Amino acid sequence: HARASFSCYIIYLLLPTNVYMRMLTTAVSIENLHALHALDLSHNRLSGQIPEGLAASSELHSIDLGTNRLEGTLPVHLLRQTSQLSRIDLSRNRLTGQIDGFVQEIEDPARVAVLNLGSNQFDGEIPSSLARFQHAKIELCVIIL
Repeated sequence: HARASFSCYIIYLLLPTNVYMRMLTTAVSIENLHALHALDLSHNRLSGQIPEGLAASSELHSIDLGTNRLEGTLPVHLLRQTSQLSRIDLSRNRLTGQIDGFVQEIEDPARVAVLNLGSNQFDGEIPSSLARFQHAKIELCVIIL
């Protein structure tokens, strides 16, 4: 597969429901999109872990990677790279681990309008730190076996 690598001023990259996409890094070098405000790669059967450079844009407000086959722990690096996120949807993947560390990394909970982590494979308790998100729509749907 050829990998496109470019640097330009794409503000919205919306590619939902493209079932031919397999790995997150094969579609485009997203780390070169420094002006990106919204990233929607939901419903794409993407697999593997969420790459470090995914949130290279400090302007990123919305990220939707829901309904894929992404694995690994919650990507704390997403939150460390951008403080502008108001919509985070990582639901319906194969993410594991605990939610608490991820939630605590969110610097400004008042900015977050949607936090959807439902239908993954998390363990542990629902963190009390979610109480900081007074204005957010939070969907967890956590089933602990």
